[in-house]
Amino acid sequence: MSIFTYFFLGNLTEYLYLCNTQIYKEMQSRRSFIKNIALAIPAMSMASVMLSSCSKKDELPRKTRKRIGIIGAGVSGLHAAMLLHENPQFDIEILEAGDRIGGRIHSMDNAFGMGNVELGASEIYGSNNTWFGIVNRSQSAVVASQGAATYVIGETIYSQSQIEKDTDFIQMERQLTELKQFQSGADMSIDQFMTNAQVPERVKCIFEGKTEQFIGTTVDRASAVYNRSEGIEKMSEEKYRSGAKSFSNILLDNYAPVLPFVLNNTAVQSIDYTGSKIKVTDSLQVERVYDQLIITVPLSILKLSANKPNGISFKPELPSSKREAMDKLGMDAGVRVLLKVNKKFWNNGSSTIYTDGTIGRFEVIKSDDSKSQYVLSASVHGAKAEETLNNMSEAEIVRMIKNEWKASMSSDVANSIVDSKVIFWSKEAHIQGSFSYHKVGGSTESRAELARPVENRLYFAGEACNTGNNSGTVHGAIDTAETAVKAILKQLA
Repeated sequence: MSIFTYFFLGNLTEYLYLCNTQIYKEMQSRRSFIKNIALAIPAMSMASVMLSSCSKKDELPRKTRKRIGIIGAGVSGLHAAMLLHENPQFDIEILEAGDRIGGRIHSMDNAFGMGNVELGASEIYGSNNTWFGIVNRSQSAVVASQGAATYVIGETIYSQSQIEKDTDFIQMERQLTELKQFQSGADMSIDQFMTNAQVPERVKCIFEGKTEQFIGTTVDRASAVYNRSEGIEKMSEEKYRSGAKSFSNILLDNYAPVLPFVLNNTAVQSIDYTGSKIKVTDSLQVERVYDQLIITVPLSILKLSANKPNGISFKPELPSSKREAMDKLGMDAGVRVLLKVNKKFWNNGSSTIYTDGTIGRFEVIKSDDSKSQYVLSASVHGAKAEETLNNMSEAEIVRMIKNEWKASMSSDVANSIVDSKVIFWSKEAHIQGSFSYHKVGGSTESRAELARPVENRLYFAGEACNTGNNSGTVHGAIDTAETAVKAILKQLA
């Protein structure tokens, strides 16, 4: 019995198979397709998704349709595919190097028995954007993620109201406001800004904790000038999380119509656009030909030399201006740490905990007071991730946290950690980092140059290409997909 017969009975099997033969003929296995669809929607509705492929598009002569390739099945690749799929003049194909879709959207179902948690992108910035709308329509309540904080400095635990009377904290907050408004003729790192502003040593950990989560690296690497509007100003935005449904499941549901066009485990090795058609060759030396190509791989992958594992070669080489723009942008290591604890050591009403430990900021993302069960989440970027956490095992990281908590709080707090999960994003072969930022000496033009099409045939999308101050966000990645598709439609009009 074939895999299609296993899921569908009778003549429907033959019909669906014939209808989708062209779509799947280059897939390595039908199993990967079934796996993706099964995750996205219940089996009873699978037929409707597959039937959608047999639309009016199939009535158009194939020679009149443009063949569009999309590299990467993260949110920008999937969103571009949806926009193009709705247009009958295009045939689309999505080449995904990994064995799942979503890219840096990656969820853990029923984590520690307390519901879904996010291992990658975890918040929605603002409510006036496409991603907020998608989540809001997904039958999963959108909940605000802000709240007061608890601060652990030395061996003292401060509530929000207590710390706001602390003279060092008051000075630090004033200097944080200055950073949000910072403009200077000469660029400098945020770390240098902190030195110049004389941020009190005792509360530097709080300053770093408040900034590094938004810039995607440590303060010594990030431009104070060019990350201000893109990263630092996100501190002031309303932030939301999904309710009962994870981001991964929302993604699968929303983009279900284009999942049949995803070819998983198809890592692109070379792109040849010397001729009238674009030739894309994967790691198994399978060549595919397209009229237009949308490249949505992370900046870290795009920057790799062709001779490095997972690097992509271009023929001809990409314009030097694009390579120079990439050099002015960074995408560093990122580590997500999840801890399940059975003791509430923070103040009531706090959603964030700041400490002066190696990991300086934790968010309380799950709470069950009746059972004394909680989940804390921390994101570590840049030098701290690369030089410290990346060289440790999960057990060693947890042991380090316990030792620091024991020294600053108590043995009871240290021993409250009962479970953990750590994901090292720089060790994900086809991602290799967290999100992009401006290096010191960067330029406001770097992202625009990165996003600029090459010969009106190669188009670029993804959060690093966002020119609207929304880099490092899901909705920023979606916006770049819309920009790329609009450019294709304009070119082919």
